[in-house]
Amino acid sequence: MQLPIMNDRCEKCNYKYDREPGYFIGAMYISYGLAILQGIITFLIIHLTFPALSTIWKTLFVILVICVFGRKNYKLSRVIYIHIFPW
Repeated sequence: MQLPIMNDRCEKCNYKYDREPGYFIGAMYISYGLAILQGIITFLIIHLTFPALSTIWKTLFVILVICVFGRKNYKLSRVIYIHIFPW
């Protein structure tokens, strides 16, 4: 499994995404925050829906959700990061 491929430029407006080497390192913090948020929301939904379910199953389900959304978070965090620091 490999990481999703990011385009160098926007197909519509020709905007250059890669500004400088290491620019998107800050996006990993946003990706981490998204994963934590998704994990908390998933846990709360599972806990409130199935309160008798064992904690280990709730934890495994949270890990599964984080892994499934991880590939989507990769690009989404870069999009959020590039909108935080426009220039």
